[in-house]
Amino acid sequence: MEFFIKKLGSNESGYSGDIPDRRGKFILIPKSCYEFFPKHSAKYLNDITLIDFITPEGNVIARKYDWHNAKYHISSREDLNRAHDEKRLYRSKALDKDLDLDRDVFFICCKLDDKPQYYSFSVTESDEDYVYLNENFKKAQIVRDTVIDSIFEAKFRSLQLKEDQIIIEKDIIDSFSDDIPNTAKVDLILSEAYFRELVMKAYGSKCCVREDSIVHGDKIILQAAHIKPKREPYFGPNIPSNGLALSYDLHRMFDEGMWTITEQLRVLVHPKVLNQNLLGMYQGKAIAPLISGTFYKPDPEYLKFHREVEFGKFDTTR
Repeated sequence: MEFFIKKLGSNESGYSGDIPDRRGKFILIPKSCYEFFPKHSAKYLNDITLIDFITPEGNVIARKYDWHNAKYHISSREDLNRAHDEKRLYRSKALDKDLDLDRDVFFICCKLDDKPQYYSFSVTESDEDYVYLNENFKKAQIVRDTVIDSIFEAKFRSLQLKEDQIIIEKDIIDSFSDDIPNTAKVDLILSEAYFRELVMKAYGSKCCVREDSIVHGDKIILQAAHIKPKREPYFGPNIPSNGLALSYDLHRMFDEGMWTITEQLRVLVHPKVLNQNLLGMYQGKAIAPLISGTFYKPDPEYLKFHREVEFGKFDTTR
């Protein structure tokens, strides 16, 4: 099995001298290791992709993997004055907590299939194999090593993944909450879990129509509905601008075309069910995501599709 291994430096761990938490925390990925991680596109300034990290705690933590690539855009952008060309994997409180990351700690990860999902773990100075790693891995690299194999086996032997949820932290939400076209937002392929989590966050984990939800423990009884259906032959994309947070019944009624959303982002109930208060009471209700930016706001193109193709399809007499 192949592993990426790197001993974290002080600058990557937010230190200024010996003072911690003075700057952001990241993992600098050397060019020799680019092929181990998801690809970026040079056509986007500071392109972003996302990686899932499975930890020994059983969590799946989403992280930003950014290519600071001003070098490829500096000739066409007057606002750029430095030719950056480096890739950084940005750490977070959740990842640092699960892996006990800090300076001089070895961060290690491996990929077991073709998904952008990596098993991640660490070796700290208090671990028995730290001296071996410190002697043999002076720089970041991709390796095959029996000792690291055994560490991996010990870390994940009893792994029990928590429910199909991804921990998505504020920095990822903020990265897509503006309208500056500097990332591959339109090309970003999201899994069902990412789609659900981002749609839920866009509407504060409440139904976008009822503005309420049923919560039981860590369960939120809501669904992430596609505006343009995902089914064949339409293949609506898994992006938040094609999603709505809806209660089960309103989701079913939306999919049946009993209601839709206008260009002004207001509920439009079909005339044949408008007099039924269960749905008719929401006529004209404004739909408003809590996060700004076109990445989260319902896309006019998908809304137009729903009005023209899906709206009213429940009425077989039309």
